[in-house]
Amino acid sequence: MWRAWSNEQAVDVCIKTVPTEYGDEELLNERFILSILEGIVGVPKLLNYGMMYIDGKKFNALITDVVGVSLTEFNRSSLLSQTDIENMWAFLLSIFSDIHKRGVLIADFKPDHIIVSKDGIYIVYYGGSFQNGSIPSNYLISAMFASYSSLNLRQLKPDDDIESLVLSLLYLFDSSAVPWWNRKLSDREDAELRERVSDMIKNQMRHNSSFACLADKIREISTNNHIED
Repeated sequence: MWRAWSNEQAVDVCIKTVPTEYGDEELLNERFILSILEGIVGVPKLLNYGMMYIDGKKFNALITDVVGVSLTEFNRSSLLSQTDIENMWAFLLSIFSDIHKRGVLIADFKPDHIIVSKDGIYIVYYGGSFQNGSIPSNYLISAMFASYSSLNLRQLKPDDDIESLVLSLLYLFDSSAVPWWNRKLSDREDAELRERVSDMIKNQMRHNSSFACLADKIREISTNNHIED
């Protein structure tokens, strides 16, 4: 991604580029999804799409209006209190809800996709997103933050996006809670723990659980304690 100044828009813009030899499927999909999500608070505005040259090399390019800092930078500098994290959790849930109301699943979500700008918090990547729960044949995921259903190539639902959001925020703010990030596990143990964590998150979200509560319950699973729904 590139930060640039748009004379036409008179604002800083974000330019995502992919060399033309790698095709334009991902950027075209993001262009399509952004058109569906237009007007949602926390979703970038699509400004332009086309081709550009950088040092004589041709790139496909998608331009949006959001320029900011990855949330990972805030984690490193320890600028956020628990109250800040809970407020962010609530705001991100509202963005996800608005996206899901348009019939879109974010699908491939990870911490780098959360950007903090002077205008607020944004989710900035939709290249792997799609409508309805049918997983495309070329579907790629970030396995570290993927939902249990996604890892097992099951039909996805909105709560699978929420599961990825929980794992992404835990990675930033409480990574010790997640068992498969902190212990060497067999494939069977890994699958069983992921399934238990997935089920717990989905059950807790029916009660509008706080982020801190989810982190505590995942830590209990990690230490093999019984989890109450």
